[in-house]
Amino acid sequence: MSMRQPAENIERVLKKLIEERDNEAIINFIDSHSSDRNEKFKSSVHQLTVWNDPETLQSILTWGEEKSLTPATGGDGCQDKDNPILLACQEDFRRCMGCLYQHGYRMKEVQDEAYYEEDKGCVSQRSYRMKEVKDETDYEEDDQVRQFLRFHAASNVCYLSLEFTEHKAFQNKEQSTTELTTEEIDILDQIDPLRKVFKKMKDADSNVEDFQGSSELKSNYIGIKKKLEAFTGGILTQCRSMHEVKTILDHNPEDDDDDELDDAYTNWQVALFEGHKDLVSHPNFQRYLWRKMTGDGSINKEIPFKFLADKIPNLSSTSKFRMKRALWNIKNIPLTILTFLFCYPFVVVTDFLRKGDILFVSPKALEARRLKDIENNVEKQQTGCFDYFRKRMHIPLFRMIPYFSTKVTYLILLFVSIWHKGHSM
Repeated sequence: MSMRQPAENIERVLKKLIEERDNEAIINFIDSHSSDRNEKFKSSVHQLTVWNDPETLQSILTWGEEKSLTPATGGDGCQDKDNPILLACQEDFRRCMGCLYQHGYRMKEVQDEAYYEEDKGCVSQRSYRMKEVKDETDYEEDDQVRQFLRFHAASNVCYLSLEFTEHKAFQNKEQSTTELTTEEIDILDQIDPLRKVFKKMKDADSNVEDFQGSSELKSNYIGIKKKLEAFTGGILTQCRSMHEVKTILDHNPEDDDDDELDDAYTNWQVALFEGHKDLVSHPNFQRYLWRKMTGDGSINKEIPFKFLADKIPNLSSTSKFRMKRALWNIKNIPLTILTFLFCYPFVVVTDFLRKGDILFVSPKALEARRLKDIENNVEKQQTGCFDYFRKRMHIPLFRMIPYFSTKVTYLILLFVSIWHKGHSM
């Protein structure tokens, strides 16, 4: 009993100092216990996180970094249940979360195959990490409450964004006026909070049901999924221009070339194919999708005889718009079908004798290649005829016209054949 009393007194003194928020006194107290300084430091960090005191926490972490006690500087790890960033994520202490993340505290998911190296954008291989795996001593397979609490912490949208927002490339950028280097851009290109949210939403769906049927925590997982869906819409809401929306939705970390033949999906394709309704129904997403359908605004918007709609008196603006759209369809539908039947086959066959890329390289990618050739002083012959047909081929709206025309033609022929057969009988 006499051996435990001093230790209890020490803990009581440390707790009192933390409650008083005396930064200097806390640091002096931890530093005075050199034999178990690391344990006292971890205890202080954990208690300050519980109290949600980011100012004092930042001060203690800064001192711990100087003494190599934080994970970013090679400090010892701790048990999963004592991971302070796990607590911060569960309670949504965002400022504490940011402080801890800056000093190397992490949660590790079961899907991660290896720790990132320091030169690849993460702070250290010795970061605190929450392991979402089966622990032989602590974890029980049927403990759904514990599994949910882990998932709830790992699905915190603030934490999912920290890898990107707190990246060292941005920290360096705040201290200098230089642009991001190519290496930093390549690293950031592999970090996508939106992809992480998509993954968590899929995990939430899988956790709704288990081998026994519906999970008892089904409503809780659905609540987490709704928060994640709201976060994806919030990202588009924060965009200040369609260029930013396009950058987010066009992102594909596995795209290593400029053609249109990619095995992996872009963000907008993932959202569309996996049925993320809140994101797809967002006005910025709809605007982006329409621009994409019209070839990023490259479609010919000239409307023949549009002055007729403007001269008709007592016609509402909605009726004028519909009339102009009908005139545009009268012009472009026959033109596109005739071009598809009588021009595209010859253009494609002829292109096979040249480069054979008219079907796979978009006008935007071709323009980027030409600019690169100009920078390298490489002159290439311009082919206006092929550029015209390339532009029309890569406008999705113009590709849909012949597609649906063939379907309508098939239905008409099917109806005629059935009708003719019925009359002959």
